[in-house]
Amino acid sequence: MDIKLLRSSIQELKVLFVEDEEAVQKGTLNLLNKFFKTVIVANNGAEAITKFEQNGCIDVIISDIKMPRLDGFKMAQQLKEYNSDFYLVFLTGTLEEYRNEVSIANDVIIKPLGYEDLINVLEKIHQFFSK
Repeated sequence: MDIKLLRSSIQELKVLFVEDEEAVQKGTLNLLNKFFKTVIVANNGAEAITKFEQNGCIDVIISDIKMPRLDGFKMAQQLKEYNSDFYLVFLTGTLEEYRNEVSIANDVIIKPLGYEDLINVLEKIHQFFSK
């Protein structure tokens, strides 16, 4: 899919980005802001739940797994109980210890998030919301 067409088809989706590492957060946020008008940032799962409740309809959640206070799995489980109509992407350094838990997500990306990885997941998000 053409990048401009992809951007125009998903730019109105509201994204919640959850990442506790500042450097990863900054770099990934820079990429996400190229495609989405609204990207809400949380530093851990507990903060993400608060921001999810405060901001209403969140379409996409892109989240780290290992975080302080509340990890990505517990956060996702709680949010899915509240509302399951979002597309969930986990970002992780390794899948080895999480193989059984990642099934809650629509997609999993190994860090660091590269441009091609992002485009692939954005195309899947586009397809998810085009149904």
